[in-house]
Amino acid sequence: MAGAALLGDTIAVTQPDLLAVSEAIEALLATNNHRGMDRVRASLTPGYLLRAAQTIRACSGRVYILTGFPVAQTFETDGPAGAMALYRLCQRLGKDPVILSEAAVTAKRSPSSAVVMRCRRERKNKLKKPRRQLYKKDPPALVISIECPGAAAGRPLLQYGR
Repeated sequence: MAGAALLGDTIAVTQPDLLAVSEAIEALLATNNHRGMDRVRASLTPGYLLRAAQTIRACSGRVYILTGFPVAQTFETDGPAGAMALYRLCQRLGKDPVILSEAAVTAKRSPSSAVVMRCRRERKNKLKKPRRQLYKKDPPALVISIECPGAAAGRPLLQYGR
């Protein structure tokens, strides 16, 4: 059971209550079916937002937050904003968050707002050694990827608008 203080009163929230709220939010996100969210929702077990929140809360230590989907020589805008919101949440929960993105994304942030590691767009085989070094030096307790593409087999990162 989880408790919350509201105007000095304590309320009890049960796991079924939390699951119902999670499922209601999941339904709202798919209501207008932006970018095919109804198909994504249908492929996931209901309560996925609650499970994600519980995973973030339960982890301890370093959290890598990856973001920055390239679109026509620039980047989409909601992923980096969502990454910053998750960064701040992780800070408030006592985690050690780090945003990983390309310089074009990280250069736009406030200098005091986040610890950021800049990543260059490279072929998959060029990323293996730096990625292994990073994970060996500072292994994460959790990795969150927000609209951050990966490399396709033997090809550079795929991008829209090219």
